[in-house]
Amino acid sequence: MAGRIFSYWSGPVTWMERLSCASAVAAGHDVTVFSYNPNELRAAGLGVRVEDARDVLDAPELSCINQRVPDHFSDWFRVEGLAQGRGIWFDLDMIVLKPLGSERYLMSWEVSGESICGAVLGLQPGCPVLTDYLAFCRKRPVTYAPPWYPLPTRLGMHWKRFEKWVQGKPPPRLLYGPAALTHFVRANGHVGDVQSKDVFFPFAPVRRDDIRIFHDGQAVTQYFTPQTRAVHLWHSLYKRVVGMDTPPHDSWLGGLVREYGVTQPTSLAG
Repeated sequence: MAGRIFSYWSGPVTWMERLSCASAVAAGHDVTVFSYNPNELRAAGLGVRVEDARDVLDAPELSCINQRVPDHFSDWFRVEGLAQGRGIWFDLDMIVLKPLGSERYLMSWEVSGESICGAVLGLQPGCPVLTDYLAFCRKRPVTYAPPWYPLPTRLGMHWKRFEKWVQGKPPPRLLYGPAALTHFVRANGHVGDVQSKDVFFPFAPVRRDDIRIFHDGQAVTQYFTPQTRAVHLWHSLYKRVVGMDTPPHDSWLGGLVREYGVTQPTSLAG
């Protein structure tokens, strides 16, 4: 067994989430996906274990963050799950090509090489990076102007938060994602433990239409190296540009869909 990995999902299930789970299982991982509607997600047929997300993060904590934006919410959820020893976190738009690894600090630079992406993240409970990261996410009142920004920037962020409050608008996104992860890795001296970008993010779209490479035969594989363990599909951009219909039969993704026997849920099939 390649080890336990976990994720969180909210909303409709498509072929992409099914393919992500199937690829992880094929790589030998024991996969759990958490949901606040576990019975509905089980009925959607992910093909992996589905558990109640309240076992990881329960009310009243949920009122502290905008759960209506799933990727924002999952930035915090994954940190709580890591602290509980749930395994390695992976986003459900990651296609796993080989076991994700067992490094004590399992993470990779994004394509820019300036930010660490948490789409695949392994941190041991009690390690300094995770301890500081978790304390930041749990801090109340919520910090909308994080300490890694210079004072003028933080003052501007406080003002923007105040303007939104006066206007009755939702508060800004909580910065629990890559910026926070990168800060705490740097602050604890673990930059040397970060994997190169080709390990989990061998390809990233520079222009909007670059995402179509996943529909272009085997073109995306030219970016893979012997170190590549997974590839990110950039779900939000993919959905905006090409939609969520089942990938073309002759595309790289289409080939994986056939290989793993993945189907589009009936409610989404066109």
